[in-house]
Amino acid sequence: VRVLSFALTLRARTVVGFGQHLRFTGRLVPAAPGMQIALHTADGRRAARGRTARNGSFRIGVPVKRPATYEARFGGAVSNTIAVRVRPALRTGFLGSGVVGRPLRLALRVRPVAVGPVRVEIRRRGRLVTKGEYTSGARIRLGSNRPAEYRIVLSTPASTDYAPSRLALRKIVYFPQLQVGSAGPSVLALNEALARLHIALGSVDSSFGLDTRDAVVAFQKLHELPRTESVDARFWRVLSASSAPRARYPGDHIEVSKPLKVLFVVRAGRVILVSHVSTGATGNTPVGRWQVYSKVPGWLPDGMFDSSFFLRGFAIHGYPTVPFYPASHGCVRVPVWLAPRIYSYDPPGSTIYID
Repeated sequence: VRVLSFALTLRARTVVGFGQHLRFTGRLVPAAPGMQIALHTADGRRAARGRTARNGSFRIGVPVKRPATYEARFGGAVSNTIAVRVRPALRTGFLGSGVVGRPLRLALRVRPVAVGPVRVEIRRRGRLVTKGEYTSGARIRLGSNRPAEYRIVLSTPASTDYAPSRLALRKIVYFPQLQVGSAGPSVLALNEALARLHIALGSVDSSFGLDTRDAVVAFQKLHELPRTESVDARFWRVLSASSAPRARYPGDHIEVSKPLKVLFVVRAGRVILVSHVSTGATGNTPVGRWQVYSKVPGWLPDGMFDSSFFLRGFAIHGYPTVPFYPASHGCVRVPVWLAPRIYSYDPPGSTIYID
């Protein structure tokens, strides 16, 4: 059979983020395998090429950094055209720590630059303080004379060539010195940062209560900082550069580190919860791999709460006092407020590693 002419179809999304890979699909009719299909822009530039499958279909991917109209070509056959709009990429960064009294600026960048200026709205404590248009590369000063929460919205409008883009972000200006009883945006920033590292908290709020104190101690233990129960400038510096801890073993289990006196709840090999603990005062907390063989909910006469036994009388349990140092009779003490959550993670037969 002699083929006198071919036809091409072309399909793709019509909006793509700046720099993202856009996949074009289509079909050559009648089907012919191994034929080279070229993807061109309206100005004649070849953007990419690919080959047909046995059924005549083809897939061609191309990174998109500017708006363009595309068509597929094979010999004298030309497909339908597809006009692709670009969604600009908005990128930001804060220059400064956010500590009260220290300089703080918002740096913004938009790609491609051809999209034009970026609309910026900045609210401090809910009140609009800045509204205007800024070019890529601008640096906007943010007042830092007192604690506050900034909410910032950046946007670019829709046009013939560009899809609208929007980015919302938040920045806290905080006091570096915090302790039990502190409250406000500074504490909220602290709790949010600790929660991102999976360090246990009762709630992520603006109050520095006993749960925040215990979370601060857990972080100090992990990073071998002085165990002060409070936050200072050094704490913030370490916190800003930290990532979530890694489990030592795969699977679902609980890990206890006697040297650091911390506990990890691990799921699928990833740490999902961190707590500070206290182990045996004489170093007698047994090291090894154990299984939970018995569980007792609620209080026991000796003050143990929500106990998970893993060897004879040794258990992970809540206790009214969990000092920074080894203080138990050999058990692993966790804060009472956190005990029910940990109790739910170690059912009978679950594995506990103690190193």
